[in-house]
Amino acid sequence: MNEFLIFFLPITSIVILLLLLSVVVLRIPITSTKVSFGFFCFFFLIWNLVELSQNFKLLDQKNFELATVLFSLLTIYSSVVVAVHFPFYRRREVVVNVYTSFLGGMGFFLMLLVLSTPYIRDNFPLESRFYLTVNLFIVKAFSLLGLISSLSIVIYKLTLSSDNFKKYSYRVISYFIIALSFLLLLNYFLTLEEKILKSVISINLLDTIFLIFFFASLIQFKFFSFYPGVLSILLYREIPKLIIQKEAPSNIDGAKYLKEELWKIYESENWKAFLNEFWFSIIIDETLDNAVEHGGRRWEDMVTVQVFETSKFIDLYVIDAGKGFEPTKVPDPRDAGRKSVPSGRGIHILKQLFEVSWNFLGNEIKIRVSKDPKKNPQEN
Repeated sequence: MNEFLIFFLPITSIVILLLLLSVVVLRIPITSTKVSFGFFCFFFLIWNLVELSQNFKLLDQKNFELATVLFSLLTIYSSVVVAVHFPFYRRREVVVNVYTSFLGGMGFFLMLLVLSTPYIRDNFPLESRFYLTVNLFIVKAFSLLGLISSLSIVIYKLTLSSDNFKKYSYRVISYFIIALSFLLLLNYFLTLEEKILKSVISINLLDTIFLIFFFASLIQFKFFSFYPGVLSILLYREIPKLIIQKEAPSNIDGAKYLKEELWKIYESENWKAFLNEFWFSIIIDETLDNAVEHGGRRWEDMVTVQVFETSKFIDLYVIDAGKGFEPTKVPDPRDAGRKSVPSGRGIHILKQLFEVSWNFLGNEIKIRVSKDPKKNPQEN
């Protein structure tokens, strides 16, 4: 069991963190959510590497303890920042932002105390015992406060999210709280007799929490099939090739520019061999017009277009800065009560003819077009 915790959990987490950094975090468009999550992945990755290096005796005990505390504090605080930038539409939460800044100031002060520990221990051996005891208490308090803060901010922001995502997240968090209570007790008994200068939150504890959330999200939101990347080779036996990636302001002029760029690709790549001009026009008009209409009202909001290609299909992604929506709750425009409402008809038609899906927030649409002409509509 101990060998499993010491080697399997850190190595698995390291592999997944590297994949997240290379595939998800660095994917355009770069947002505050991705940047904050990228820092979390980086600090968590280094923390795992530090713990793993100690298992192979690559660090002496003093340096190991110091590095462990520093990167555990950075990881825990960055998890709070990730919670603040949780991807929901309500962008300005003044109280939450002020609290996070205050917590960051506490963390900075604590890091100064931790960095001064070797000096105090070497030059003031008698006083160092009291100093280390105080540091231990503060590290414990900050680590626990950081985890509670992350969870509390996420729960608060979930109240602003879509019903579908909210329902799933509350269910996962309920199971998580039960599992966390057990893991905290286990962590307490495992670290009870260990050195004072040590991160109180065990790396195995956070690895377990991280892996639970990762695999639960993977199953729920089908990231493998939606987002293109290295892992696509498991599904398609090849990595989708990026054909075009453009972004423009979320307005009429921006949409016009993106449509022109897509038409250039349509001509140069000879997509007319499997998709006629009428249906290509419907695809880009509906997706881009909807993105501009619902994709944010601030002057800096952008719409991003990406097209990925494999030997069997092309995937068109349109990403906006809006709050998203619940695709399953959009009424069928053919219903009697919807006949007088023009919105939604184009997307409804596309869903009948192509493979259409949205990300879990509803602010990114993917339309898959087969390269087999027989599988695509040919008549207007």
